[in-house]
Order: sequence, then C-alpha cells, then structure tokens
Amino acid sequence: MSVEQGKLVAVAGWILYIFNLLLPGVFLLILFLIWVLKRRSKNSFARRHIRQAFTGALFTTTIFCLIYLAIAPMGGYRSMEGLIGLEFYYMALVPLFFIPGLLALMKTFAGREFQYPVIGQFAGKD
Repeated sequence: MSVEQGKLVAVAGWILYIFNLLLPGVFLLILFLIWVLKRRSKNSFARRHIRQAFTGALFTTTIFCLIYLAIAPMGGYRSMEGLIGLEFYYMALVPLFFIPGLLALMKTFAGREFQYPVIGQFAGKD
C-alpha cells in the first residue's frame, strides 16, 4: 500500500467515525470491515488511524446502546425521559466526540499523526 493509499484509508476511517456519531452502529460495520482488512497492513499510518477510529466508534456506539437500554424500560422514545436521553446523547456526547474526530480528520488529511485523547491510548500503539 502506498503512502497516498494509506492516507486515503485513514481519512476514510475518520469520516466513517464522524458519520457513526450521527447514525450509531450503521457505519461501525463498515469501519469494522476496513479495520479487519487493514489491521495487518504494512502502512503504520493507516493502521494506527483505522485502529483509533474503530475503537472510538465502538466506544461511542456502546455509550449510545447503554443510553438506549436505560431508556427502553421507561417507555422508549415515546416517553419524556427517552427524549431527554436522546437529547443528552446528541447535545452533549456527540460534540464531545465530534470535535476531536474532526481534528483527527484534518490532521490525517494533512498527513500528520494524531492520537485521539484517551481512546488513542486505549487503542494501543504499534
């Protein structure tokens, strides 16, 4: 894999991460497939970025699922508590993860390394 192809794969990973914030789970599957295909790639730039983007998407999707599991016994999204939980996700948690994801996308597009705060350390190093 050339440097430009690695950069393209890394950028695609962060774009999928950002889209996963808006539709949790849908883009996680695509990101998972890319991660499976590229996890042993010789291009360390692409490998590190895909691993961080996948770990971040998995983390945010897990948070969304936990919020949904807390909302479901209260009547789902038809209840006021459900709507407040959904609002909390989109108004508080999405920006919290969107801003570093956007920063990662910009740095990756420029060909620079980026370590996502906390998630980057959890994703591990090469």
